[in-house]
Amino acid sequence: MHIEEMTTQECRAMLAGTHVARLACAVNNQPYIVPIHLAFDGDCFYGYSTLGHKIQWMRQNPLVCLEIDAVAGNQQWESVVVFGSYEELAATPDYGSLRRQAERLFQTRPMWWEPGSVPLNGRRPGEPVVFRIQLHRMTGRRAMADTVTREPFVSEISQTSRAHTGLVRYILGALLGFGALNAIGGGYYGLSGAEGVPIAWLNGSPFADYFIPSLILLVIVGGSFLIASIAVLAGRRISRTAALAAGAILLAWIAVQVAVIGYVSWMQPATAAAGVVVIVLAWLLPHTDATRHG
Repeated sequence: MHIEEMTTQECRAMLAGTHVARLACAVNNQPYIVPIHLAFDGDCFYGYSTLGHKIQWMRQNPLVCLEIDAVAGNQQWESVVVFGSYEELAATPDYGSLRRQAERLFQTRPMWWEPGSVPLNGRRPGEPVVFRIQLHRMTGRRAMADTVTREPFVSEISQTSRAHTGLVRYILGALLGFGALNAIGGGYYGLSGAEGVPIAWLNGSPFADYFIPSLILLVIVGGSFLIASIAVLAGRRISRTAALAAGAILLAWIAVQVAVIGYVSWMQPATAAAGVVVIVLAWLLPHTDATRHG
């Protein structure tokens, strides 16, 4: 949305097309505002009312303000504010021509004497009053919604991008889930005694058996993969960070393993390659994966 000044001609054109305005007056620092029917002749507003609150106040303080608006929506509207003064057109020869001008303007609106002459709660209306508001100055503002023209292929690119991100997310989530099952299963197997795995592989390492390495594999490696898999598949905000961390933990696990026991199985490079794939896929995810908020 953007807002711009209205020209004097635009303000006058809007005033000429309205019959209802908000009239504001004040006495003793107390403001009073009320909607009122008015007719505009290009220079002044003419109004009809009966003696009441607003007439009494304007007689004491003739400085008034009018607000006229046209609202099509939150981002599309026009508003004109008029600063002026109240002048009562008494039923005397001095005001004869002005009262006739007012009557001609009033005739353009059916039932122009309403609601001023309608009894309130059965009470008889007060004396009729014809008046005009002389314009001193006015300002106008117009708001318009910003319109952005997009080429048709932009939405197609956006849809393709979202589809690509979704595919990456599902592949990565599945890979992380598979890795979590393997790490947790391997850790559990090691904690159960690691039957069939040569204890000699631990020669020269700080471990006498596979209990501590298996616990690390189950909790840290398996746990990080499980958390990352859930986050990625659920589209959580931490999914990218969690997946990158899981891939890094797996690579660190293999690096330490090779440093301690050396190369003992083809599964070591295969696992390292899986860790690299996890990191690459995680890097392809948006920095904030907002598929769902988490």
